[in-house]
Amino acid sequence: MKLSETRNILLAQAIEEADNGGRLLSDPEKRLADAAAGAPLPQNVSAAGQNAFIAKRAASCLGTIEPRLKGDPAWIRSNSFRSRIGIFTIVLLVTAAIVGYLTNELNSDESRINLLSFPLIGILAWNFMIYLIEIFNLFQKHDTANGVSGMICRALFPPFVLKKQEKESGTEFRARSLFQSRWRQINLAPISARVKATLHLTALILAAAAIAGMYVKGVAKEYRAHWESTFFENGAQLEPFLKTVLGPAAKVLSNQLPDGAELDKLKKSNNPQGDNAARWIHWYAVTITLFVLSPRLLLGIFWHFRAGSLDRAMPFREISPAYFDRILALATGDSLGIAIVPYAHKPGDNVLQGIRTYMENTFRRPATIHWFKDIAFGEEEEAVVEIPKNLQPMLLFNFASTPEKETHLALYKRLSASLPENSRPYHIILDCEAFDRKSESFNDADERRAARLESWNKLFAVENCEIHTISDHTLPVKEKRNG
Repeated sequence: MKLSETRNILLAQAIEEADNGGRLLSDPEKRLADAAAGAPLPQNVSAAGQNAFIAKRAASCLGTIEPRLKGDPAWIRSNSFRSRIGIFTIVLLVTAAIVGYLTNELNSDESRINLLSFPLIGILAWNFMIYLIEIFNLFQKHDTANGVSGMICRALFPPFVLKKQEKESGTEFRARSLFQSRWRQINLAPISARVKATLHLTALILAAAAIAGMYVKGVAKEYRAHWESTFFENGAQLEPFLKTVLGPAAKVLSNQLPDGAELDKLKKSNNPQGDNAARWIHWYAVTITLFVLSPRLLLGIFWHFRAGSLDRAMPFREISPAYFDRILALATGDSLGIAIVPYAHKPGDNVLQGIRTYMENTFRRPATIHWFKDIAFGEEEEAVVEIPKNLQPMLLFNFASTPEKETHLALYKRLSASLPENSRPYHIILDCEAFDRKSESFNDADERRAARLESWNKLFAVENCEIHTISDHTLPVKEKRNG
């Protein structure tokens, strides 16, 4: 899937989940987006077909949503999240080129080169350590966004934090917060892979620039080669080391490395002037090419393609999977249809979202909620509600109200009697939000809640129904009564 499609999907998801009141996208408009994306879908639609449907639906939803945004909609259109990686890459590569070019000057004595110069030997040692780490990681099951690349990635893309005044500004800022946090989460792995590719390219440029610096400066002046060491006392001791490091390069160039006796002549204490360094520069250049440039290029290419693969296979459906299950269930006709009839009560936005989540957890399948016109107080006897047979009817009461036979129980019996036996409203939802908020400051809040719940249970004790209590800041509880 294209990166832009994944981004659109997460945008639409965040906005829909934050837009509890349906101001930005109403339920009828969601159904139109479903149809525009190809709904109804066949029951056996493939995963690729599902993803294509989700992507088309998201694009359709965003087309409706964007003109309705009150604030600056740039965060919807712009993918600035990834622009920093380009700046980081350019700065790092330029720095590597400059440092690499000057590397041979760091340990040089005028125009002399120490054969055991730390920058060049250090470059080889460092790279071999990196290769061992890469090989070790190949056999480990871990997140791509780990190690140095993960640290850099998290530093470049810190968590998105809303300011206090933004948190209180409503749907759009809640949606932006949801999207930014999820977009960062899902991008850490592919961006970390890109950072890995950049680091390998940086090492390549650093080493290449170090050798290039020697060649460029060698044109203008003659470099002289010598050696001195704390650990190697003579050429016989140094010879095996140089054969290990530079031997493969000498074979590639069909040359012969100096033996111990010749190396003794190059020791600084024996020959302060040193030897012409041309052959040593060639050997080091080939060695760096064999053991640094080539492997780093291959690793850089590997991580570049790995990043592209991660981009196309972002696990977006693992973020709030119930959202996608609900969309697909609705598109294939496999969702549980629930008809909710409120009585003298209009729940808050948080409860509206909580009811859907609660029902999906209770019935263990995606739910499509259909809200019917609320029945006003005093209309219990005249209430007529026509609920389609394919929907599970439920009554929504305000938990804070005193349960009464003449109103709540009468309405329940009236609606039950008007429905077929197999579709009677066996479920009652009690919205506890107002009650809990009002009583939370009391020391006996739990006792008050338990007493009120017991009153509701007694009212429906002889009815065959389930009572669900839902609040936006308490765990849902389900009470079952069998008559």
